[in-house]
Amino acid sequence: MTGGTDHDVTLTGSGATPLQPDDPRRIGSFRLLGLLGAGGMGRVYLGATRGEAGRPGSYAAVKQVLPALAEDQDFLRHFGHELDNLARLPGNAGARLLASDRTARPPWFATGYIPGITLSEAVRLHDGPLPGPALWRLLREAAAGLVVVHAADMVHRDLKPSNVMLTADGVTLIDFGVARAADQSRLTKTGMVVGTPAYMAPEQAVASRELSGAADVFALGSLLLYAANNRPPFGDGSGLELLYRIVHEQPDLGALPENDAHLAAIVTSCLSKDPEDRPSAERLVALADEHLAAERAGATLQLGGTPASPWPAAVAARIAERVAFAAVPPVLPDEDEKPEPVAPPVPAADGGATKPPAPAPAPARKRSRLLVFAVPVVIGAGTTLTVALLPYVQDLNASPKPSSSRTASITAGPTPPGTRGPDGSPAPSAAGSASPGTVTSPPAGGTAPAPAPGASGGGDPTPARKPAAEKPPVQKPPAQQPAPSGSHLMRNASNGQCLSEEEGYGGSTAVWSRVCGTPATNGATWTYTWTYQPVSGTTFKVVSKATGSCLVSQSYAGMDSQPCNGSDAQLWKVYATTSGGRLLQNVAEKRCLYMSDGYAVGSKPCDPGDATQRWRDS
Repeated sequence: MTGGTDHDVTLTGSGATPLQPDDPRRIGSFRLLGLLGAGGMGRVYLGATRGEAGRPGSYAAVKQVLPALAEDQDFLRHFGHELDNLARLPGNAGARLLASDRTARPPWFATGYIPGITLSEAVRLHDGPLPGPALWRLLREAAAGLVVVHAADMVHRDLKPSNVMLTADGVTLIDFGVARAADQSRLTKTGMVVGTPAYMAPEQAVASRELSGAADVFALGSLLLYAANNRPPFGDGSGLELLYRIVHEQPDLGALPENDAHLAAIVTSCLSKDPEDRPSAERLVALADEHLAAERAGATLQLGGTPASPWPAAVAARIAERVAFAAVPPVLPDEDEKPEPVAPPVPAADGGATKPPAPAPAPARKRSRLLVFAVPVVIGAGTTLTVALLPYVQDLNASPKPSSSRTASITAGPTPPGTRGPDGSPAPSAAGSASPGTVTSPPAGGTAPAPAPGASGGGDPTPARKPAAEKPPVQKPPAQQPAPSGSHLMRNASNGQCLSEEEGYGGSTAVWSRVCGTPATNGATWTYTWTYQPVSGTTFKVVSKATGSCLVSQSYAGMDSQPCNGSDAQLWKVYATTSGGRLLQNVAEKRCLYMSDGYAVGSKPCDPGDATQRWRDS
């Protein structure tokens, strides 16, 4: 046996690593053979099924989400949409959905195993940028896949190097986990950003309500530059600064214009900020076909590897290993699919329904019987009561003995007159004395205190109620403060920059921070004046004086300005006021507005000591 599996299936050439002790051995009808990969959503396993009626078995990629995500109802709804889109994905667009279970905990789905390697793996394996002919083949085959996806009225939304598989035949797009129907997208209606930041389109980075196949074309342009230069065109990272560069700055074309000016011009058109200026996937296929046809007419196609492969030699060799692995189907033993044996039922003694045989009784052994209870000891100290929980572990055939103690402090008011202390003497009436009904420590002999009036008595003693688990102290926010009013420049205390509303192409908006009064570029409109408009109590809206739109927190996507609709994401409170300015807390997120490094604005847990969260009016 090879590769850490428990049956005669080798992992050599599969791209999978052996299962670890905490990995499952079966999901649904799939026997798991190894681990193909892991990410922020879950883990992908190499699975296999036993063939039916003498036919050989087959391999599958089985994706199981992280258990923590399975507790998130919003995520589960998202996962259900994922499965719906996979089910209706055309067969020639990507890996075929084989099976799924959205009700399992955690849920999972399985697709066909693709014998290839990801674009990111290919670039690493080639140890640098891919050669020009391979870039043209990548453009042609990836665009052809998008033609099928877009014809089904779908948008992939997360085209990135790890979701593009290079195969012996060309390219296969995988992981439509965030694909949505373009006209039925729930995500485009909620302002959620979905995708990988480095390859997002500008309209995706600002959570545009209008998202079309042009977003995938932008991502394809970014992929080509990654393959040509071994780096993303807008830099690495996942923060708001990266999103800003995608929206406002030009891509880094690297050496592509020098190496292939024609391809560089096509890629530049794919990366246009305006979706309307980008070519369609059909147009990209036509352009690539024209180039490849001319190339074939001029000479035999040589792509740095074998003439039969469109990929460089090292990449082609690794793909050949995957193909060889998939060509030999798994042969699992028949008993692999059988359930665990169960003892046959035996008739019930009373002639009723059958029941399984009772397990044999365990051999009798003498055991000590233990009674565990906690006795609070109350000690007065000023206005604080210190309660020591002394757990007593008592062998019913031996004398009790105290164990270690835990203490907790609670605040108490004045003790009513007449209350007596542990020794029976009157307790002082000053604040800090024990309140009536408090259970005190037992006498030195260890006898438990008598039950309080109303407690059950007689017969077997009723165990005392288990004390509640101690909770960590909760840090309360500062007292609520009145809503501000008037129109102002909102200047950040960390660097003096102002909150800016920026309207760009197609009327889309974004909110950033800039040096106050900086004039706009690239035909955009930048405004800096905001008005506080009270709503009710201590809540208020932050409204752009120029457009009348409301400042809205979009979590991952940072801040935006949208038509005011009264949603909690558009409502704010003053969390605290310091000498350096106010902290503004979003009602929906319970997080405070802050200015990160550069121009990006977002939200994070409120901290009056953080200068990036303090805003001054000017």
